[in-house]
Amino acid sequence: MLYAPHILQLKVVTPPEKDEYNRPVEGTGGESWETVCKCKCYDDATQELVSPNADVYHSRYRIVCEPKPLLKEGDEVRVLKDGNIRACGIIGRCSYNDYLPYNQYWL
Repeated sequence: MLYAPHILQLKVVTPPEKDEYNRPVEGTGGESWETVCKCKCYDDATQELVSPNADVYHSRYRIVCEPKPLLKEGDEVRVLKDGNIRACGIIGRCSYNDYLPYNQYWL
């Protein structure tokens, strides 16, 4: 992408390790943010999304990025701009393009 001023990060959850009695070991596991790629983030409060259960909700942000990362619905992501969080949420809808060099995600 020619103009991508933001950074897309994916939340990675590591489960805790287990001991011989299948109890979680303290100090293992946790959450971290993995940088995926550069992106553009648009404020988009007019998009109406319908879930498979017929629940209607409005997306707040639309993210456009390179087609390398294949994120899926339900992934938790955040967008950084100059080190500050611009958008954060769960992907509600994905759009993968075959011939155009970008993907779209709605939070």
